[in-house]
Amino acid sequence: MRKIFLLVVSLFILGCSPGDSLERASQNIDILSKRIEDSYKKLLEKHPEDVRIRLSFAKFYYQRNEFSKVKDILKGVNNFEGKLLLAKSYAQEGNYTSSLEIFEEFEEENLKDPQALYLYALSCEKKNLFSKAKKLYQKITPSPYLKLAQKRLSELKLKFQDELPSSLREIVENSPTSLDFPDASSVVLFCKEKIKITPENKQETTLHLMVKVLNDKGRQNWGEVEINYDSTYERVELDFARTITPDKKIIYVGKENIRDVSKYLNFPLYSNLRAFIVSMPEVLRGSIIECKVKIYGSKLLNKKDFSIIYKLAEEEPIVKAEFILSFPLGRKINWGVLNKEYLPSHISFEPRKVIKEGFLNYIFEFKNIPQLIPESDMVPYSFVNPAGVFSSFSNWEEFYNWWKALYEDKLALNKEMKDFLKDLIKTADSDYEKAKRIYEFCAEKIRYVAVEYGKAGFEPHRAREVFINKYGDCKDQAVLLVALLRASGLKAYPVLIPTKSAYNLKESLPASYFNHAIACVKIGEDLIFMDPTSSTTSFGDLPPSDQNRKVLIFFEDDYKICSTPLLKDNFLRIKMNISIDKEETAKIKREVASKGFFSSSRKYYLKNTPPQLIRDNIQEKIKKFASLSELLEFNIKNAESLSEGEPLLEYEFLAYNLLGKVKELRILPFLGEEVFEPSWINREKRLYPLYLGSPYKVEIEAEIHLPPNLELEYLPQDLEVNSELLNFSLSYKKISGSIIFKELLSVEKEIIYPSEYSEFKKIVEAALYNLKQQIILRKKDEKIQED
Repeated sequence: MRKIFLLVVSLFILGCSPGDSLERASQNIDILSKRIEDSYKKLLEKHPEDVRIRLSFAKFYYQRNEFSKVKDILKGVNNFEGKLLLAKSYAQEGNYTSSLEIFEEFEEENLKDPQALYLYALSCEKKNLFSKAKKLYQKITPSPYLKLAQKRLSELKLKFQDELPSSLREIVENSPTSLDFPDASSVVLFCKEKIKITPENKQETTLHLMVKVLNDKGRQNWGEVEINYDSTYERVELDFARTITPDKKIIYVGKENIRDVSKYLNFPLYSNLRAFIVSMPEVLRGSIIECKVKIYGSKLLNKKDFSIIYKLAEEEPIVKAEFILSFPLGRKINWGVLNKEYLPSHISFEPRKVIKEGFLNYIFEFKNIPQLIPESDMVPYSFVNPAGVFSSFSNWEEFYNWWKALYEDKLALNKEMKDFLKDLIKTADSDYEKAKRIYEFCAEKIRYVAVEYGKAGFEPHRAREVFINKYGDCKDQAVLLVALLRASGLKAYPVLIPTKSAYNLKESLPASYFNHAIACVKIGEDLIFMDPTSSTTSFGDLPPSDQNRKVLIFFEDDYKICSTPLLKDNFLRIKMNISIDKEETAKIKREVASKGFFSSSRKYYLKNTPPQLIRDNIQEKIKKFASLSELLEFNIKNAESLSEGEPLLEYEFLAYNLLGKVKELRILPFLGEEVFEPSWINREKRLYPLYLGSPYKVEIEAEIHLPPNLELEYLPQDLEVNSELLNFSLSYKKISGSIIFKELLSVEKEIIYPSEYSEFKKIVEAALYNLKQQIILRKKDEKIQED
């Protein structure tokens, strides 16, 4: 059939006079192909089960590169020739998963066709099966595919270069060592990032990086270079990657050292978020890794705007850095610098402006950028790392209109959702209760997939998709929550938020600062913010990372920038009842209650930890209290769902050696908790603010009942410290045959700034000293006791 087809095509072409155009010849070929196609269709109508006709028809389509039609024709054909043609068609289309599945059904020795071997090898290569791909490429016999196979084999393998070019030799020989940067695991010798906005509203990013590894931690950090991207609108190309070894040899990365994988294999809705991973060869102490990649973005945020945040510093020192933003002349942008107060004195965050080939280039050049050396319990780097923000949004209304258009058609409910909602809120007697039930459903029953806002695109999925799948990222959960709340008759709105790990919104500079999406609902005159991604956070509460952050609320016809509340009703309350008998064995009942972020974390722990492990953890705690102790029972309440309220843990145990003994004296251990973290005061001075989280209280109360044969010998003095930073008190009271102990810590601020640190440290040190004081009892003389 192929010979007949080629012969007829040749006659058509040869029969054309010299005056016939190529266009007419092409038309003639198309006419002939259509006639052949129609002939095959008629044959199949008469003989639908004839495998020979189907194979011949499939080959016709295959020769015309109409691979999807090959698949339709060969559906149900299970002989060797048909399945091989089907596998080749899948590979030609780029569906390497399906092609590999069929190829692997064959015995390799039965595959003689060079094209089939080549496509089989290519399928293996694309699925990261490099060893098998190399083996198959090497089996290809002389043919047009042999050269292709040899080229791919060459690209797969590492390449070695013994001689170091002079341009690199100077860099290598003058590069710093661990003596120059004792706190660093590696040093960035050079980092150049160029972002080009094209007239067609596309974005091209080029990243060129050179890093020297100083120790084993650096080896771990730079053994693989990973670039995350959204495959829907982006593609990544590796220009080159190489390692310069300590003995000055160069090893170039081959394709077998590159993987391109999905970040969320188990969540098809987010399969577009991928990781381009380059495994660097021979990364040793003293090695230098260098790579250059390009990322092509096919569209901007709203097809015409862009928003870029360039962070100055990293956790490793940077010798030289360059950032270039290039955009067409006449295009207006807004830009500014965040955290200017943390700019090193020798660094200027001002660009050179260069016009070249119709583009305006903002060129920023930096030298000797100090590394960010973390301090214990410090604020996130977003509070202290200088950054440039670049945006083409003229105002927040443009940003509002863009993202509103992405979600507003996603809020519709289907019948199943409407019926579910009706049942969910049928007994709710107030708007507050309605909102609470809907929020608790979204928080507890919709599984959160932790994809940062923007990483897998900005457009949420439809509410009904999220409802059916029962999983979603932050923007998906927010959209579902808003959809259900609105359908119940409430006023609810999506909210974009930069959590504390992101740079806070700057109202005068419209840009995409956001890394998270939440929601809010209006009850009466109050706006209640909700984060359904936190499955154990109560309605009306927020995770600490969401609190006191500037947010963008998407009302139906307008927007508003405001701050989420800094919630102060956070507490941990511990009550103990200690009864000591004549044999000095103590029976202790302990109750732990919580609210706010304490409640959220404890509910998560109690809900998701196996009971035996909870028992083991309690045993460990009471052993620290008294080494000879026995857990009698424990009970968990309100841990399974948000609707139950705040969690409560109760347990009872015996302590056989609670009291320390010095002759007739008996010493009680300190009955409070370690409410101060030693890391709070481990420095003389702080460069960065200390982060304590949302304001909170810890309350401990113990009531000790003494037996007749023990009396109080010494009661420590009360202590009370009050300041704007924190309040702390210890109190001891004797009431008849009992002693009442109370400890209270009230943290008033979420952040302690370096200027406040000295005062804060003195308060904590004084409090810690007083925690060493202990209650002392005396054993009565038995004769006196009898009298």
